[in-house]
Amino acid sequence: MFKSNLKLIVLMSALFFIVFGCQFITEGKQKLSHYCPGLKITISGISYAFSGGRGSYIIDYEPSSQQAVRAYFEKQDNGFAEEKDGDFYNIELDNKPIIDRTDNILGKTFKRAKGNTEVIFNETTRRIIIIENSN
Repeated sequence: MFKSNLKLIVLMSALFFIVFGCQFITEGKQKLSHYCPGLKITISGISYAFSGGRGSYIIDYEPSSQQAVRAYFEKQDNGFAEEKDGDFYNIELDNKPIIDRTDNILGKTFKRAKGNTEVIFNETTRRIIIIENSN
């Protein structure tokens, strides 16, 4: 009986991960498409962190996409600007800050009905971070 319970637990854990893991990946891609329309990149990974009422999608992309990402975020029409004093430096993933104060970053804040969303391009780490703040 122990072996069958263990197999069931492993199977349920795998199913849980597939269902909910795919959900935040899909959501991350949708958020990127919404806040950065027209940006076409090859995503190498998406992580999600939640802390202090803020949900953060951390999107890693392939080195081959760096030029397209840089061009998108540096284009003045898209409204991104250099960020140095944001409150996002304390967001962590695996007990490590996702943005270091020495990183080269551009950001933009979008107002929502219940809070705001910050989109940050971290050129140093090749990441796009989407932070949803609630009121």
